[in-house]
Amino acid sequence: MAAIAPGGVRVVNGRVVETRGISAEEIERIAAEEQGELERREREDRDGRPMPDVRGRTVILVDDGLATGSSMRVAAIAVRKIDPARIVVAVPWALAPRAKNLRPRST
Repeated sequence: MAAIAPGGVRVVNGRVVETRGISAEEIERIAAEEQGELERREREDRDGRPMPDVRGRTVILVDDGLATGSSMRVAAIAVRKIDPARIVVAVPWALAPRAKNLRPRST
């Protein structure tokens, strides 16, 4: 139904939310839980190291596949906020409609 990334970035699939009747309150509750888990994983994975400085650099985002595309979209939005020179998306497979949603952007 949604995906989150560091920096408060969130992508919500409106169609899923609407068809399943998920309330805004439920989205907020789940997002808060997942934000806590995201922060825990970041602390564990980084082991005290700061986020790499990618300003002006090429960033390659890798995923094992795109079913909905939400995770990759939220990752690209989060990375775009820290001003890389370029973002490259690498996936071995993607459903065609999802891949079309990840077309190059000029900003």
